[in-house]
Amino acid sequence: MGDVASLVAKRAVTLVDLPVETPVASLFWTGETVLGMIRDAAAAYDGQDAERAMAVRNRDGRVDAAETSLFREFLTYMMESPSQITGCTHLLFVAKSIERAGEHATNVAENICCIVRGRLPSEERAKGDLSSFTVVERQ
Repeated sequence: MGDVASLVAKRAVTLVDLPVETPVASLFWTGETVLGMIRDAAAAYDGQDAERAMAVRNRDGRVDAAETSLFREFLTYMMESPSQITGCTHLLFVAKSIERAGEHATNVAENICCIVRGRLPSEERAKGDLSSFTVVERQ
């Protein structure tokens, strides 16, 4: 997660000098959600709390879906305003990095469940990242 945070910081430094006018409320929500997942995973580990770990795991699908939505939003914005392509590309990488941090928190949460319960969660994890299948059409 430290490597992912480092990548986000590097992109942030670059973004300071770029004219980016895109709305980033969804990106902020995703970042705050993942930060909460990381905090809760750490607390679940500290308290050996499998239920709290499962709550972290259950948030992963929403983060994936938000990243797909951001991908579509930024691509649409780039098509409408080509001068924003560089900044939006950096924001796409930031969004993907934040999503990856959420994946790491989810993996930690699954390991906590294994430590506490003696087994990994049996149900398949919900996945909402469809960015590799996303098609954006010019309107």
